[in-house]
Amino acid sequence: GSLSSSSGELQVLWLAKHHSPLIDLTAVLERYFSSRAGEVARVYPNLISEYCQFEKVRKQYCTGPYQETFARVLRYDSWVSRISSRECGGEMQWCGLMEMHEAFNAVEAEFREVFRSLGDTIDLFICGHPMLWCRLFQHFEKPIIGLHDMGYQMFVPENMQAAWRRDFGQLFFFR
Repeated sequence: GSLSSSSGELQVLWLAKHHSPLIDLTAVLERYFSSRAGEVARVYPNLISEYCQFEKVRKQYCTGPYQETFARVLRYDSWVSRISSRECGGEMQWCGLMEMHEAFNAVEAEFREVFRSLGDTIDLFICGHPMLWCRLFQHFEKPIIGLHDMGYQMFVPENMQAAWRRDFGQLFFFR
């Protein structure tokens, strides 16, 4: 797909659990497009994360127009309270997120249904870690930028890693 928009306004949506890598790219896009006559980039941040409990982060990154629905579809309430190894019964950390990812095909199907017209308004999708969430955007036939500050297999259940390795390559390198 192209990064041009007929209105001169590039509509960008990003989704991540960790916002730091996306902040710089957002600034670059906004500055680049604002330096071009008649063009602007409108960026919609969607941080689905425990960091949203902090007021400054919440105000800047957790109030996008899709925020509540993304959180619901990604089953945020079911995993945010199961982060530490203590909360996971002494197992690894992030057991709640891993369980949600075990059912990611269902999450992805619900996302497609709920956001079926999202591709009509968004020109560019950006995803951060967990990179598995990038799959949510693959059906829109729009450019996707994946920014990861952790390995792309992070939070991917072991039984899904081979398929995700293939899907990751197709999503970002062989489109």
